[in-house]
Amino acid sequence: MTTAVETAQRIAPWCPVTVGANLISAGIPIRPGSYVERDGQRFAELGGIFLRNSEEILLAASHSPFGILSMAAHEAWHALEMRLADEAKAAVMADLGPAFAPPEHPYYADPEERRAVAFDTWCKRFFVGMPGFSSSTDLDAIFLAAWSGELGKILSDR
Repeated sequence: MTTAVETAQRIAPWCPVTVGANLISAGIPIRPGSYVERDGQRFAELGGIFLRNSEEILLAASHSPFGILSMAAHEAWHALEMRLADEAKAAVMADLGPAFAPPEHPYYADPEERRAVAFDTWCKRFFVGMPGFSSSTDLDAIFLAAWSGELGKILSDR
């Protein structure tokens, strides 16, 4: 839990991070098998969420230790991306290319979610102790700067 909070705060240092038992929400596209039913209504079960208005990151403690780390990186990317230049977002999308073609589900078709999923997937290498990336592509350079906290320090003043 502590590592997840530290990860999110390193990536997006201006964001407070709150950990709760679990998170559910109405009005968010529900992925198959990722919902709870209450009073006949389906609610999306969330591992985390970034609240744009307050710039707060919420994480669900109900996730596995690896899952909460992944969610911390994912939600922190959303915070970081709000302050990121459009050119950097375009560079990430260009490097994702067709190899990361999203399924038909609206969650994965959204460009913001695609970038956040790509970042948390990229970060998983570090979580399992794999060596770092070279800065061979714009995506690697941007993600490495985000993961290290370097980008967050630069964007903190925006």
